[in-house]
Amino acid sequence: MLEDLSKIAGTEPAKLSESIFAVGSPLLTLGPCEVILADCKDYEEDRHVFSVSQIEELGFSHFYEKQKELFEALEAYGSKQASYFAALLVTDVNTQNSLLLISAPPEFLATITYPNRAANLFELNNVVSRKKQLVPYLLDRLHKINASIS
Repeated sequence: MLEDLSKIAGTEPAKLSESIFAVGSPLLTLGPCEVILADCKDYEEDRHVFSVSQIEELGFSHFYEKQKELFEALEAYGSKQASYFAALLVTDVNTQNSLLLISAPPEFLATITYPNRAANLFELNNVVSRKKQLVPYLLDRLHKINASIS
């Protein structure tokens, strides 16, 4: 279908696909704070409050363009909520891989075992579900921190 539509539109299939998905791209249509709040869930575990937001994109190029502003928005949201950490999961719908941008204390960041790609940024291959994959992992990391303090 994409081939037929691209002929009608007079463009390459990849460019048409990118244009279609760009319309619904939170990174292109929302400001950094709005991105964080678009699909944000707050949690409380072991007396720690934290938040995990998630967006879906077609690739990560727009994320890298806005990474600094998104991190600042995460920090502001976490501070406002008095959160132990605030995280944003950016999922590439094509590859079914994600990036995790997280504002957290260094001792928590040190427990994350996914590949670190930059300061406060981790690559989560084959992770697409906040509820089934990411939150249980983060809870495990939080329990690890709590066990080391006790």
